[in-house]
Amino acid sequence: MTVRDDRSDVKQTTAGFRGPLMVQSLTSANSVSGNSPNVINAVKLAKKKGGTTIGLTGFDGGKLGEICDHVIHVKSKKGEYGPVEDIHMIMDHMITSYLIMSLKKNGATDKRRLTKEPF
Repeated sequence: MTVRDDRSDVKQTTAGFRGPLMVQSLTSANSVSGNSPNVINAVKLAKKKGGTTIGLTGFDGGKLGEICDHVIHVKSKKGEYGPVEDIHMIMDHMITSYLIMSLKKNGATDKRRLTKEPF
């Protein structure tokens, strides 16, 4: 699951966790401030279900930077949303491309694992 919106309702964000989240599952969470309650709650739920979390943050990293297993932090001044969001978008594309390439290399043929369909 990927969580990106700083303005979504918490229930809307965590609604994607209807299926089983396995130890190998990966959750990527983006929040420029690192303090978006819906994103924080989604990451906590992913960790509770045994998933690995990657946080993409800006400003000072916020709470998201503290709770994720892996963090890509874009150091920036508070209020500089645009440049941080641009770098997050680039990193999202790189991470997704790498994961798809790795799945294909390892023989994954289940189309649900290679698309953005909910699990």
